[in-house]
Amino acid sequence: MELRKDYILNRWSYIASSRSRRPKEFGEHPLFSEKKECVFCPGHEEPEIEIGRILSKGKWIIRWLRNKYPAVLLGEHHMITHSKFEESFSSFGEHEVVIETPNHNERLADLTPSRIVLILKVFQDRIRKIQKIKGIKYVSLFKNFGPDGGASIDHAHSQIIGIDAIPENVMDEIKATKKFSSCPFCSFIKKERTSPRFIKENNSFIAIAPYAPRFSFESWILPTKHKTDFTKLNDSQLMDLARMLKFILKKLKVSYNFFLHYSPKENDNFHFHFEINPRSSKWAGFELATGRQIVSVSPEDTAKFFRR
Repeated sequence: MELRKDYILNRWSYIASSRSRRPKEFGEHPLFSEKKECVFCPGHEEPEIEIGRILSKGKWIIRWLRNKYPAVLLGEHHMITHSKFEESFSSFGEHEVVIETPNHNERLADLTPSRIVLILKVFQDRIRKIQKIKGIKYVSLFKNFGPDGGASIDHAHSQIIGIDAIPENVMDEIKATKKFSSCPFCSFIKKERTSPRFIKENNSFIAIAPYAPRFSFESWILPTKHKTDFTKLNDSQLMDLARMLKFILKKLKVSYNFFLHYSPKENDNFHFHFEINPRSSKWAGFELATGRQIVSVSPEDTAKFFRR
């Protein structure tokens, strides 16, 4: 057993590989419910909330729309409550959904790299446009897959939410990087390239199992060269990212979340990256009580799993 600290954050995880032998530690978790009426399947389009689509042979292959049940709404941004112990604002922002395929039983990992590139280009375009909305300070790109990953609809989709502030956890990363004389991400990428936590590398991206993960089988995908803006990746770099995402996600047979972390401020010089968090086990009392995670699969074993 070992207690490990994150590369740059004051965040700690217990690596307890012996716990992987516990009954039901990685039990069966159904990824899909019985198919019923699916609002994301062809024939159920709602033009009033659709923003755009990509067509192939006269049929859509990717659509993006405003979330019908948004977490945030555009409108007047104002304070609702302010007192010594109570402070609240209107939940200002833009909430969109990207439907990645018209085929109900097709996962993102099943798509060709070329199709994944088209989805990544939609992500780039929507982030650029949402960033221009007055009052938006950060655009969160994320994917929930499977019931344990928080997906309420089986059909493959991702979400984009523009909000009025840089999230606290992203701000913590940005502040932590400023304590170093040079980019710490570039430094630990160089180290992990020859470590047992290395997973895979191509021309533009590297995949690693982070030293102090919060989830079993957690992996990160980072640009091999210092890059701060996902929206500025060119076609070749997007193809490398698509191939890396497909490689990682294809191996996961459990619910997961993935998300992009970046800084919207160019002068922060923050190395953007994707984190992929499998949800094969649940956080319980200790994790909630202490903020420290117990991880049953070491990152070294995680890397072996992906390299196999």
